[in-house]
Amino acid sequence: MNGKAMTKHDRYLAALRCEEPDRVPIVVRGVNPMFGEAGLPPSKHPSFQPLIDVVTEKTEWAYRWHPAEENLLSAHPEAMVTVERKSCDQEGFEEEVKTFTTPLGPLTSIEWVSLEGKPGMTKEYLIETLEDVDRFLSIPFEFQPPDPSGFFDLKKRMGANGVLMASIGLDPIGHVTHWLGLETLAIWTLTEKDAVFRLLDEFYRRAQLLITSLLAAQVGPVFATLGMEQATPPWLSTDDFRAYVTGYDQRLWAPILEEGGVIHVHCHGNLRDVIPDFISMGAGCLHPVEAPPMGDIQLSEAKAMMAGRICIEGNIQLDDLYTKDEDYIREVVRTAVRDAADRGGFVLCPTASPIPPVLEDKVLGNYLALIEAGLEYGAIYT
Repeated sequence: MNGKAMTKHDRYLAALRCEEPDRVPIVVRGVNPMFGEAGLPPSKHPSFQPLIDVVTEKTEWAYRWHPAEENLLSAHPEAMVTVERKSCDQEGFEEEVKTFTTPLGPLTSIEWVSLEGKPGMTKEYLIETLEDVDRFLSIPFEFQPPDPSGFFDLKKRMGANGVLMASIGLDPIGHVTHWLGLETLAIWTLTEKDAVFRLLDEFYRRAQLLITSLLAAQVGPVFATLGMEQATPPWLSTDDFRAYVTGYDQRLWAPILEEGGVIHVHCHGNLRDVIPDFISMGAGCLHPVEAPPMGDIQLSEAKAMMAGRICIEGNIQLDDLYTKDEDYIREVVRTAVRDAADRGGFVLCPTASPIPPVLEDKVLGNYLALIEAGLEYGAIYT
């Protein structure tokens, strides 16, 4: 253990680099002190304020700056998009119809959008046929470098309180799945591999332009990404994961790694068989590394596989924070620190952001128990 007290920024960054900080960093995912909000979607409900206050004072801050991602579809003025809202038969929802004009004909997606801040649902994906792939790829594309000033403004505002990450958004398979849907993706990896690769190639090209632009603007050093959970086993095979994820992300992340950057990866699901792929891709931190039943690997086993190579950020289940008591939370924190904190490279963190727009007293108590137990056990883990 490092004997010198560290700033929150240095402590969190040391763990992300698989170094040993002065104590285990604690990140409460989905709580943002800079804007006084919490949850997914972000809420400013007063019930969150006690948690925000404690996070502000006692834990490491984590925030993701999101450059405009519209250019990953198209930034060309000829790529006309019309949006129409309609009533639907789902109570509390409206139907949002997006129509994209393409040189080969229109493309349409339909979403059910909540009027009460709840998660939505896709009724019709933009790409559902091979003809739709041709239409999608015919949309004129013109990359527009994002304005990096927002990143540096936020970094100054955060100061030494934590780490600001630059989001590079969904990886190529994440973008493909966003427009294609999981069911069609699974079928096409068996029947229409060429179409999947055509889409992956194009999104790889566009994401590469984004990363090149961010590096040229000296944004970094920590970059956040997600999307590969759409291809983890058992939904797709390990061989498919290597073809559709590893083969692309390894190349995509290489320039960041060459500049000494760190890739923070958010990936739910079963990871046991693909941890070697994340190592070979150069992932710097993997969140949330879930134990069964949500995942398929115990934290101690994951630590043995990733020690010194990938930082683990996790793995306190969000559901436990909503359903268990404070004694239980303290014990799972103690166990997590015992199993993963040795020699550094561990960040204590819930598996997801709070979802309900109001934080119940019981849940608040469990969050506070997580933080206090993390501070207690994380200071003596060696």
